[in-house]
Amino acid sequence: MTGVNMAGVPRGIQVREWKNKDGSISHSYQVRIVRKDLKKTATFDNLSEAMQFLALSKSAAGRDKIRADEYYIQPAEVVDKKASKIDSYRKLKELLNEYYLTFIYEPPLTEIKDKKNKTYMALISSICNQPMLSEQPFNPENYKICRNAPLFGDYDIFKIKEMDIVRFINSKLSCPNQLDLKEYRALPLEEQTQKKWNSLAPVSQSTIIRQVGFLQSFFNRLPTMSRQEIWNTIKQPVTKNAKARLNVPYEKRDRRFSEEEQKILWDVLDAYSNPEVGQIVKLALYTGCRRNEIISLKWSQIHENYIQLYSGNTKTRKSRKVRLEPEAMEVLNTIKRVEGRDRLFKYTAEGFKTVLDGLMDDAGISDLQFRDLRSEYISRKLDTGLESIVVAEMANIKHQAYFESTHVKNHQEGLLVNGLQNGQDAVQKTVGHATKSMTRHYYRSK
Repeated sequence: MTGVNMAGVPRGIQVREWKNKDGSISHSYQVRIVRKDLKKTATFDNLSEAMQFLALSKSAAGRDKIRADEYYIQPAEVVDKKASKIDSYRKLKELLNEYYLTFIYEPPLTEIKDKKNKTYMALISSICNQPMLSEQPFNPENYKICRNAPLFGDYDIFKIKEMDIVRFINSKLSCPNQLDLKEYRALPLEEQTQKKWNSLAPVSQSTIIRQVGFLQSFFNRLPTMSRQEIWNTIKQPVTKNAKARLNVPYEKRDRRFSEEEQKILWDVLDAYSNPEVGQIVKLALYTGCRRNEIISLKWSQIHENYIQLYSGNTKTRKSRKVRLEPEAMEVLNTIKRVEGRDRLFKYTAEGFKTVLDGLMDDAGISDLQFRDLRSEYISRKLDTGLESIVVAEMANIKHQAYFESTHVKNHQEGLLVNGLQNGQDAVQKTVGHATKSMTRHYYRSK
């Protein structure tokens, strides 16, 4: 009979017990993970560390850390200290930081992981430093209220309800972005005027949706962050009703890269002193790969007719093969190997972006974004008549329905307005009907 209280041991953890020579009883806790994408067995001296390991295995990001042996288990004494002083962890900002360390943080072994860490840290900072306005959104007096409004990060985690999420969203819609807001609050009171407030840049709805989604995930995972059962008493405040103001249709950016613009940009890139910039840009257009996927390429990933991308450097965190078209092969043949360096390019993501932005200005197409090259790759594949499901697979697009409702829709509308599409489908799109039966309702025979 084990001396451990089994009621406190979660399912998935096996308690091992043995008797020592001096007659004392010792225990260990084994976690055995048997999943399609991960098989791993780990043994721990105490329950808290085993529970942390088990919690990691519940998420895809956690399993990636386990698979790469990059996970971090907090010592039991640290966990117990936090549990004994639970009152000091009631503030939202403290628990969001704990959530970040438990489920998101990855050792910055690559530039992509380092950028991911910084992105999430900035997101958490933006949430926590949001002044919570008590007035309704767009009130002219908001600029005065903002001076001394409480910050969302200081809210008591046990007291955050659905209405607080509504208030957070309304405050986001009423306040400028964090950088402008920080500068505004630092101004002398006599300079904090309504005119100055109205000149500040607003927060985009896509940013607010991303932050609210992050909060929703946080509250869903909160019970797994600690052994304290008290976290199970917190109900999810990010409800469908709370997000009602954000239920707006997403409009995907629709920017084609014309052949005329391509010729101009290619001339500017070819004239630049460092050929790597042009090589990276051209590979983006000819392969559909993302910026970080190209910049981090190594010669060991280049094969005869494809590029092998690995999960650590892809947005979807999945490995994939990218077919090399003749244009891409031609670009790769111009890249010179550097002795002692496996990477194709020396640039960092930020360094490359700074240089490219300047060259875009020189080419007179400063509104073109690097991601538009990937979109243009997809559009040109659709132009050839390939089925959308084939193009989605080539571009490593995960959600087919989303792809159909955004990129394919934009592409078809472009064909329609340029007179390259006609017939029943064209009529249906022109009048904005969702189904053929709606169009048929208006049909009149002679």
